[in-house]
Amino acid sequence: MDTNSGEFAIYTAQDASVKLDLLKMELKHCKEMLEQKDKEIELLRKLTETV
Repeated sequence: MDTNSGEFAIYTAQDASVKLDLLKMELKHCKEMLEQKDKEIELLRKLTETV
């Protein structure tokens, strides 16, 4: 039986967990940027309505 496979599985799981955390942070950032763009679009709509 290969004893290294257990350690490899642990490292792989930790690596996947780190990558998942990074993706969550990136998704949060994208959501914030999208919300900011929505605010900008709404502001532009209001400005064009008054013209």
